[in-house]
Amino acid sequence: MLLPAGTVRAQAGGDDPCLRPDSVVVRGLRRVTAAEAVSQTGLVRGQELSVPVVQRAVKALYESGHFSNVAVTCEVLSGSSARRVFALVEHPILAFQNRRPAC
Repeated sequence: MLLPAGTVRAQAGGDDPCLRPDSVVVRGLRRVTAAEAVSQTGLVRGQELSVPVVQRAVKALYESGHFSNVAVTCEVLSGSSARRVFALVEHPILAFQNRRPAC
């Protein structure tokens, strides 16, 4: 997982909007709802999203068993506004075909 450098700077005392984003966005979902995915992260509105907090959220998403890939980025919308983006890839559903054995 790669975290934007801005997150690391924010822990050192900078005014990084990624540390307290205005929103959290979840992309790449097909079966799991966005509300379920955000709930699985354990994140709450207004929470500071430091590196350890984001790492715990990513770990929780993997441990849910729904996702094969989790990537986290931060999109700065303006000088003081940002959104944290979780790009998720769900595990595929295995399709079983009813095949008759050849006689």
